[in-house]
Amino acid sequence: MSKELEKKVENVDLENKEKIELVKRMFAKGATDDEFAVFLELAKRYNLDPFKRQIFFLPDRRQNEPGKIMVSHAGLIHIAHSSDQWAGMKTFIISKQGEEKLIVDNPNDIAGAVCYVFRKDWKEPLIHAVSFREYFKSNNSHMGPWYTMPQTMIKKVAEAGALRRAFDLGGLYIEEEMDTSYVQYEVPEETPEELKEVEKEETKEAKKAVPSAYITRLHANIQAFSKKYNKKVENVEKYLEKKIGKELKKFSTDDIKRAIEILKSLIEKEKAREKISVEEIKPGDFEVVVEEPEEINGIEDEEIDEWVKKINETFSELDK
Repeated sequence: MSKELEKKVENVDLENKEKIELVKRMFAKGATDDEFAVFLELAKRYNLDPFKRQIFFLPDRRQNEPGKIMVSHAGLIHIAHSSDQWAGMKTFIISKQGEEKLIVDNPNDIAGAVCYVFRKDWKEPLIHAVSFREYFKSNNSHMGPWYTMPQTMIKKVAEAGALRRAFDLGGLYIEEEMDTSYVQYEVPEETPEELKEVEKEETKEAKKAVPSAYITRLHANIQAFSKKYNKKVENVEKYLEKKIGKELKKFSTDDIKRAIEILKSLIEKEKAREKISVEEIKPGDFEVVVEEPEEINGIEDEEIDEWVKKINETFSELDK
């Protein structure tokens, strides 16, 4: 380490000079003394830990061009959590129909993302929305997180912009927001473990969106349908799972709405069959074929109860 650099970092709150050298080798490789001094100053000012990849440096491939000091998404979250005014945030995918959803089933339906950041000293949240088209990073191999986890990536961009505005963090950008096609990747944007943690959080949010009570009610309706028309419950469940394309226990809110529509169609089919002579109906397993239901748009989660009520009323009428 040069004497000039030692003077620049002598007040940086790191344990020792050996640790500083390790940080430069691992997380700021290729940085000039000036760039590394700024890197350390930002780490100190915002209490960012390079070893947790909360801050890192990306060299530029182009000649005589400065590299980029980047913070990670986790780094911005850390800064926000450290604030006395932090009161949480909510982030949603914006579908091409203009709806705000925690997740969408079809990646092609992603129009963008919106993040709401709440502060204790604000009556209203800060709202920041971003366009997927503007930030999506395409490549010839069609590989990478923007292809495998597009919802996670665009949510991170929305959250970064919202946190930067809410906590006056101008100049701190995450890699997902920037054009980094010309930088040398010495440090991955996030470790596989960190990406798994993000996916776990997404899964938790998705589970919150579909309370288990809704699945239980759907199952109760399947049982009622099976009993009324002498069908095997497991066959009805398999039929719905085949139509929706996933296991019943993994149904999303929209999946439940579609399943209810399919059940309603099956009821109508069975009612029509009851008009046929009993001798003409051959016993057998569940073999009713129905047309694919139309997409259900504009229905909020709270309306699921109303759907279930209608189904129950239909069963009551059939039992009379």
